[in-house]
Amino acid sequence: MCWHTHIAQGVTEIYLHTPVGFSSDPAYGTFVDDAINIGVGVHAIAGDATWAKNSDDMLAWVDEVIQAGGYSGLVADIEPYLLKEWTNLRRRARLVSSYLNGPVETEARSGVFFIRAAIPFW
Repeated sequence: MCWHTHIAQGVTEIYLHTPVGFSSDPAYGTFVDDAINIGVGVHAIAGDATWAKNSDDMLAWVDEVIQAGGYSGLVADIEPYLLKEWTNLRRRARLVSSYLNGPVETEARSGVFFIRAAIPFW
């Protein structure tokens, strides 16, 4: 069964894992184009815990998604609690402060993109 048939089930958005460097694989562009053609928005999702400390790699990924075109939005899945800094309260405070700057920079960089963060319930 082709994934297109799921549109009859009411699917209107897809969250697609798009790792750094995804644009070198033409299958991503084909998938996004196919989705757009049947009325489904595609949101790029990727992340790395180290993006909480330094957003340069995240911003490079944002630029890659923008240049690839066709995506409806971005989802940053950063998970700073995986870093060793998380276990020390003083370091955690600095990490959280740095982490919170990432979305501001991403929004400024991405313009009209819809931006979400993947945050666990705990």
